[in-house]
Amino acid sequence: MSSLASLINEINTQISTVSKSFVYYNKETSKIQKISNKKINSDLEVFKIETSLVQDIIVGKRKSDDFIVIYDLSEKRLTVKEITYESELSSIKYKLYDITRSTDTVYDVKISQDQLKKCWKISLSNDTKRELLGSKYHSNDTIYFSVTQKHNPNILYRSLEVSLNVLLNNEIEYLFEYDWEMQNKEVSIYTPKFFNSYVYEVIK
Repeated sequence: MSSLASLINEINTQISTVSKSFVYYNKETSKIQKISNKKINSDLEVFKIETSLVQDIIVGKRKSDDFIVIYDLSEKRLTVKEITYESELSSIKYKLYDITRSTDTVYDVKISQDQLKKCWKISLSNDTKRELLGSKYHSNDTIYFSVTQKHNPNILYRSLEVSLNVLLNNEIEYLFEYDWEMQNKEVSIYTPKFFNSYVYEVIK
């Protein structure tokens, strides 16, 4: 084995023994600036991540410019994500999730069909708010909800959307606009699944 190959092998071995790394990134652009095995004083944003997730960047197999820092809403933590069209299409954001009507007490997001006040309400749980604020969440993500025919996402009745940054501070309300809303018509609600748990309730 050549001396260069031996050196590379030794570096990879050393890296594999480090379980955590620190990712330094620009908050405005979400671009990675550097990755270190220890935390140092810096004006950059920083978070800790499993070394295995950034090992290819550390050893030079991949370029840091091919990745950005995102907040994974489903896992409730910062992580790195490859910038590719294919990964966008296959990401969790593009998978529609059927929000089952329920009255669970544990949830990240709740959508209420309030027949008494004649409006839709969307809110985050207090725990989810605390986790997002504690993680320095700063993205301008928008959450979309599709109100559809019961069990049929292809028949759209109404769309609702809200900025997650707005939702962090306030419950959002949308007044009823259609007769079927006033008549308590049974519907399904679908959303690109950002979070782990959702609740849909009807208030009568």
